[in-house]
Amino acid sequence: NAGKFLQYLDVAVRENLKQKEESNAIKDGMDLSMCFLNKKAKTIEFSGANNPIYIVRHKDNPTIPHDKILASSSHILYEIKGDKQPIGGWDHEAVKSFTNHQISLLEGDVVYVITDGYPDQFGGPKNKKFKYKELKRMFLDFSEKSLSMNEQKTILEKELIDWKGDLEQTDDICIIGVRIE
Repeated sequence: NAGKFLQYLDVAVRENLKQKEESNAIKDGMDLSMCFLNKKAKTIEFSGANNPIYIVRHKDNPTIPHDKILASSSHILYEIKGDKQPIGGWDHEAVKSFTNHQISLLEGDVVYVITDGYPDQFGGPKNKKFKYKELKRMFLDFSEKSLSMNEQKTILEKELIDWKGDLEQTDDICIIGVRIE
């Protein structure tokens, strides 16, 4: 259960960093996506601490329970949001609860989990953030063009280099994408 895993991790982080007890403890938390993918059963369990999961599916296939969608002529990007709370971090809540989403997948679906580093990267002609909306449009475009996962990786890397130009990388960047076959 991905939600229970995040709950356990939250307690462990707060205890190990002594975030409940000491006024000089590290007060920061971390955002995280936890997924358990069963490729044979074509299911995924997802729970997020401030992070969503994105699933791109052909528009003619059944819908997925979602918080937000973005559509193209042939595909739909479903966004399932995580809970609005970090792992760890200082707060007065004794035990946090994280939602466990169970989603049935279909052949051809593409699942993405990301850190906030790519959309938060500064660059471009006006030194602005790349933004989530642009990254989601890229994910949707990849499926519309039937790009392989390696082709997607190459485009994401090139776009990031072009976007940030001479600027330093702002944060950690991780994008994990899996096509269901």
